[in-house]
Amino acid sequence: ALPDDAVHTLQRVRCHCPGALVIGTGDPECPQEWAQQQAQLWGARLLTAPQTGRLNGHLHGWQWGMKLLQEMLLK
Repeated sequence: ALPDDAVHTLQRVRCHCPGALVIGTGDPECPQEWAQQQAQLWGARLLTAPQTGRLNGHLHGWQWGMKLLQEMLLK
């Protein structure tokens, strides 16, 4: 999760292309409510990976993420 402060760059950015914010199921460091607010702010879709917890912990979720990226590139 990103720092939740008023001057953080990603608090002000907007996606001008299709984008997605992907979180793990039940990630204690990235609450669903915060992720939904950020996705709306950025104009991105919020997707929840089938993996639990942090997606970058021991590379959990990266294979699923690569498949998602391939699907997005083919659209």
